[in-house]
Amino acid sequence: MKFFPLVLLVLQLVSVNYGFSEEIFNKLHREPRPTPTRKINSRNIKEQWIEQYLDHFNSSNSETWKMRYFSNYEFYKKLGPLFIFVGGEWEITKNWIAEGHMYDMAKELNGALFYTEHRFYGKSRPTNDLSVENLKYLSSEQAIEDLDVFIVNLFETHGYESSVFLVGCSYSGSLVTWYSSNYPYIVHGAWASSAPIVAITDFQEYYQVAAASINLINSTCYVHMDLAFEEIQNLIKNKNSNVLKSKLNLCSSLNVDIEMNVWLFYKQIVNRIGSDVRSLGLVGIEEMCDHVVNYNNPLTGLAAYFKNRSSNCINVDFKSAIEPLKNTSWSENTNMRQWFFQLCNEFGWFQTSYSTFFTAVIPVDFYITMCKEIFRKDFTFEIGTINYKVCLTNQKYGGLRPSVDKVYSTHGELDPWKAAGTPRDLNPQSPTTLLPMESHCSDLQSIQIYDSQYLKDSKNRIKELVKQWNLESKV
Repeated sequence: MKFFPLVLLVLQLVSVNYGFSEEIFNKLHREPRPTPTRKINSRNIKEQWIEQYLDHFNSSNSETWKMRYFSNYEFYKKLGPLFIFVGGEWEITKNWIAEGHMYDMAKELNGALFYTEHRFYGKSRPTNDLSVENLKYLSSEQAIEDLDVFIVNLFETHGYESSVFLVGCSYSGSLVTWYSSNYPYIVHGAWASSAPIVAITDFQEYYQVAAASINLINSTCYVHMDLAFEEIQNLIKNKNSNVLKSKLNLCSSLNVDIEMNVWLFYKQIVNRIGSDVRSLGLVGIEEMCDHVVNYNNPLTGLAAYFKNRSSNCINVDFKSAIEPLKNTSWSENTNMRQWFFQLCNEFGWFQTSYSTFFTAVIPVDFYITMCKEIFRKDFTFEIGTINYKVCLTNQKYGGLRPSVDKVYSTHGELDPWKAAGTPRDLNPQSPTTLLPMESHCSDLQSIQIYDSQYLKDSKNRIKELVKQWNLESKV
């Protein structure tokens, strides 16, 4: 049967001496990790595979491949609910069906737990390599159909009386929302944490929120950051490349006459800051500001923070930095090429700055050029083409107003990705909660003693909604 669907995201890259950093990318685009609260019992968890069509939209293409997933029937009783954590742009592990809030809800409701892996990520490899010819089968639409095949298979196994609840965070939260829109008669409820639901080519708001979050937590730190970037701007203007190299641990002197190198430099610097705001939230901002404000010279303070986070030098040569992204072989270490293809081909989410994140300049042309250079002449990546594809994505899924029923959405106040979501309820049956002082996907854990009251209330709310939706599915 050919059908299809937990921040965060456009390309988040920081450099090491060979190019864009796999370490930072993987931190931002890996599976969100639960905080261990006990020893995981994996005795009941099984790794399994399900056959999928390579192309769900071409009936003449009969090629198939095996999609990976995990299952856990530890608490399951007949006709109990089926909880599915939907994978995003990462390799899945046993984590989210062995602990976390979804696990706790399954325990209380005698549900089964599943965790699906997204095509082209982790061990779910539909093709021999990552050539553009093969990457054309990588899309959110195909992933949604993969999920639908999976759910229909569950119904055939467990009976159509079982209710289905989806959970996802970041891009996988987007998929959860979009699947609920495409197949409202199949899913009985969903929880989308930190999900960007509107595609945006020129995503200026991302760094605007990051800067505002720093200012909210520590206004003195914000001022110091502003002064540091002013000094950087003056050093570039006066072509003091050696000073920049020495202060900020660049791998080579910045050639300020090459525009792409200057934009890359700003991207690398800004992304080090934005990644901690997005991933670590309040704790990350406080740690960053502890370094920045403890020096008389703001740039020295910023450099000290960078050094504390990583000893690797920063590559500011555009040509060498993008070279790893041209590799069409499967990698055990990173999914950068796949994710960037999705950005170029579906979502945009290009995190730009026109002196909006302090004085940093990272125009949309920087990303358009990356799309062209990485995927070469195999694909057409012009600003007009990408804008058109972004418009198609929003047209397919409804942008900020998706047609959904029974989807609970949550966003962290500090999370830059909230700018691609909405703080308002999607409709009376699909509420949204903005979590004060929280960041990206920070609400998926079990209810903890140190949770804020806002966080506890939100976790209890989704639990009560799931109970309500489960009862309604039996009527």
